[in-house]
Amino acid sequence: MHLVRQDEEATRVAGQELFKRVIADYSGDRLQVLSATEQLGITFADAGDPDQAANYLRQVLQLIAESVTGRSGTTGMTEVLLAGILIAKGHRADMQEAKTLLDAVKPEISRMRMFRDSVLRYLVAQARVAEALGDVGAESFASDSLAVAAELEPSIPLHPDLGRPIASPKVREEMRRIAGVSSVESPQRK
Repeated sequence: MHLVRQDEEATRVAGQELFKRVIADYSGDRLQVLSATEQLGITFADAGDPDQAANYLRQVLQLIAESVTGRSGTTGMTEVLLAGILIAKGHRADMQEAKTLLDAVKPEISRMRMFRDSVLRYLVAQARVAEALGDVGAESFASDSLAVAAELEPSIPLHPDLGRPIASPKVREEMRRIAGVSSVESPQRK
């Protein structure tokens, strides 16, 4: 991951090529292939190439479906990552697909409660999709996301930053708008 997060494009491309080599050279190692494919999707999303990112993340979902080990080797957030890309596209069909992905991963997210950063990302995505589709649940998702973002106590005291939810001021304002609360109100977690 270090190479693909560098400022220099040539270094980032070299990092992407290494992930591709892992996929090609370790095709029999499902865990390595899952991880490298998902990381490529994340890398392309970060680089502003949503089509390539979506392509790799869809491959990950296919590999997960075919694997006896399920999500092992992934972030556990592939559906949420892909949904975020689809949401950014803004087309109704993409929003419908994002909703389907988010609904499918809900049980997984419920098991990840200690990783509030993941829960926050999921709730923000759900709020955005629900708002775009005119779903009445948008306010609830947005309110819940604000409550998670406001949680300050560490989930794991020995590792206070692990799973810590961080919402930018822009995301907080967007969630307040969707939730229908003013900037000074603070929604309570249900």
